[in-house]
Amino acid sequence: MPPGDLPAPHAVDTLYRSHHAWLTAWLRRRLRDDHDAADLAQDTFVRLIAARDTPGLREPRAFLARIAHGLMVNLWRRRDLEHAYLQALAQRPEACAPSPERRALVLEALVEIDAMLQRLPARAREAFLLAQLGGYTYAEIGRRLDVSERMVKKYMAQVMLQCLLIADGVWCGPPRCPPRPTAACSKPRPTGSRAWATSAPAPTIPANGRPGSMPGRNTAAPGTP
Repeated sequence: MPPGDLPAPHAVDTLYRSHHAWLTAWLRRRLRDDHDAADLAQDTFVRLIAARDTPGLREPRAFLARIAHGLMVNLWRRRDLEHAYLQALAQRPEACAPSPERRALVLEALVEIDAMLQRLPARAREAFLLAQLGGYTYAEIGRRLDVSERMVKKYMAQVMLQCLLIADGVWCGPPRCPPRPTAACSKPRPTGSRAWATSAPAPTIPANGRPGSMPGRNTAAPGTP
């Protein structure tokens, strides 16, 4: 009986016994790390179990590879974010360094925000980044994107809705200096596409089209080789 015709738990068990070793080797060739390959192979099957539904599979290895590829992309993006964040922190004075717990929370927030941005339409994402990173007004963004100011407001509303949907995490904002910062804490803000995540709070664009301040909130797949 093919895996797709079995009840979900049995299907996953059959897939695991038949293809786990192959999937681990497939991941190892791409990641060049035994531990990461083993972790992502396990996570692939955890995804299947969580889905509670395994479709009929004519090519189970291609199906597993698609899931594993998505997990690899997530891993690489997370590490890229972490690297950029740590580089930005290294440019700040030691007195402004966040605690390990704070750093972990900020990294999780960055991962959530990055995932949110990737889900946005390209124009909405560009409008948001122009507003947050460049401080452009609605009118200026409209001219750059060749759209009306009303459309820019629509883009920003889409982004703000996605921000609100990050409901269960904690948008803890960027690390701040101690309550009584020294002169060293006035060190210039780091540059780069993610500098906003480690210095002053990222601005929002209110109805008048000028940046304000964002308050803290509690809150492509390969086939087989």
